[in-house]
Amino acid sequence: MKHGLHRVAGTRLDSDGFPGSGILAIVGLAAVLAGCGGKRDGGAGQASGPVDPPRLVVLGFEGLDPEVLDDLASRGRTPNLSRLSRAPVSTTVPSDPRTAWASFATGAAPAAHGILGDVMRLPSTYELTRLTLAVGSDGKTRNLRTAEPFWVTASRAGVRVRVIRAPCSFPPDEVERGEVLSGSGTPDAEDGAGSYILVGAGGDGPPAPGGRFVRARPGVDGAWAVTLPGLEAGGTRLAAEITLRIERPEGGKPALIAASGRHEVAAEQGQWSDWLAISYEGGGRKVRAITRVLALALDPSPEALLSDPGVDPYAPIAPLSHPPYYSGFLADRYGLYRTAPSAVEERAFDAGLMPAAALLRQTYSGIEEQERITIGEMGRGGWDLLISIFDEPGPALRIFSRVSDPASPAFDRDLESAYGDTVEKVYARLDAFVGEVMKGMRASDRLLVVGERGLRSVRREFNPAAWLVKAGHLKLVRGARAGGREGLADVDWASTRAYAAGAGGLYLNLRGREPGGTVEPGAEADALLESIRAALASLGDGGRPVVGEILAGEEAFRGPAADRAPDLLVVLEPGYGIGPAGQLGAVPARILADSSDAWIPGADGGDPADAHGVVLSTVAVRPDGSILDVAPTVLGFFGLKPTPVCTGRDLW
Repeated sequence: MKHGLHRVAGTRLDSDGFPGSGILAIVGLAAVLAGCGGKRDGGAGQASGPVDPPRLVVLGFEGLDPEVLDDLASRGRTPNLSRLSRAPVSTTVPSDPRTAWASFATGAAPAAHGILGDVMRLPSTYELTRLTLAVGSDGKTRNLRTAEPFWVTASRAGVRVRVIRAPCSFPPDEVERGEVLSGSGTPDAEDGAGSYILVGAGGDGPPAPGGRFVRARPGVDGAWAVTLPGLEAGGTRLAAEITLRIERPEGGKPALIAASGRHEVAAEQGQWSDWLAISYEGGGRKVRAITRVLALALDPSPEALLSDPGVDPYAPIAPLSHPPYYSGFLADRYGLYRTAPSAVEERAFDAGLMPAAALLRQTYSGIEEQERITIGEMGRGGWDLLISIFDEPGPALRIFSRVSDPASPAFDRDLESAYGDTVEKVYARLDAFVGEVMKGMRASDRLLVVGERGLRSVRREFNPAAWLVKAGHLKLVRGARAGGREGLADVDWASTRAYAAGAGGLYLNLRGREPGGTVEPGAEADALLESIRAALASLGDGGRPVVGEILAGEEAFRGPAADRAPDLLVVLEPGYGIGPAGQLGAVPARILADSSDAWIPGADGGDPADAHGVVLSTVAVRPDGSILDVAPTVLGFFGLKPTPVCTGRDLW
């Protein structure tokens, strides 16, 4: 779909909440897939003619939970997944999706691969990042994941690889034979980790953490003008201009029309538009991006929510893929697709800005995009190893499992009545997709399905930063209020001895390490750590223990990336989690509170033993596996040895 004058109606769903062009639209491609074309023995598919060289398909689904799978399988709800050998796998410490996916890719422990959480502190700074990249002093962008993923190892040995949304792979991994499209960790078009945009004619300031408000100005001919501020480049703040207007066709429903240049899209109230191409410009520079528009209100003035603007795959400011043309090739072949970070618009739902139906539509639309690309790239042939990672299910599964659970403080009776079966429907959707993939596999092919971690039940939240304030170790700047700004922006560093960020990470404000360190290394630091450890170990909540274990960072994170590790990592008892605001560097008002937020980050600070992932395969898998075992398993299938930092074992 080229960017000319183009208008499409908003995405519509069938009676089950799925896009009308969903899985049924790809069923007919199974026949196409079937015709494409040591330890590499088979495991699935229909035999036809001569024996073909064995291939391996790896599918990753964020949030796939072994207990939920067991329940659905017992009720016959997942017939395709139930045909596969299944076993739970232990996950990482910390047990958040991004860390687990990095261990999936490399077979290495977190300190060996460098991704130590969904939120990380960059060394020698107070800067927090939710991206998996950093810009060095030479101005070059580098991946914080330092260990080699198995698709790079396999490609170097001659295996033809094709990776769709490779996790923690930006800048994209370069492979000798094949293609890689970057996935989680890729920045948005504003060079950030994601932010939804609320557009309206009134109000001011960000509507909630994770979002921002942009005012619509009255324009000509009843239209409204909107200026979206972008990233700063060469000392100039880039901006994108769009217009909004209401179209009221005779005999039809009114719709919000969003336009940028010669490209426009339409959405009825409560509906999402298709992708809108926008351009951030300024100072002779241009950054092309794509966003979708949710029409929240049409009268008396338009109100809309824009999805996080992602980099345009046709003309990315930096390559989204290797080779660089691959991202545009996919858009040409299958239509535009999400490139921005996931789990962003979910925060708009938690802020009460997005209806549940719209959140669900956004989720299914993302799943359908990934299905379409995966089926098409599988059918195109020319690969030995195909990997496709679906991160869209995770946030929605976390949200709808919480709001539908009567025991959860986030329970909503109306939402439970309307969407109580959402988790089951998402699994059914993924199961149908797996069935189509299996139909298209050769007899000699093998399938491996991976869920990086399951869903934990979080009832209460613990906020380490609030605890540090009460203990006198963390001070706020004058005028700051508890629960204020994220990113450690309210911390008075000159008076602070310790601070908190991420899923249970505690850091000393260490002299010589932090820019404004106040704690002397050695005896003073050791005594402070011991004091914090002892006090936290005795923390109770109505007679119940809150903290299960406190790990010393130097012990829990041994490896090349130990300089990014917290000084202490707090692992909580079952039922407890780290509050979302505290993970992002804010200082909440309360130390302990009901976990009433529907949205929580992927990480929660809980015991990894309470959040197992899962592997499923067309052949038997070992019952005592780990997420670190996927990489050596894939390499073993091709008769290859893992890299030295890989500590996993073959699941087969």
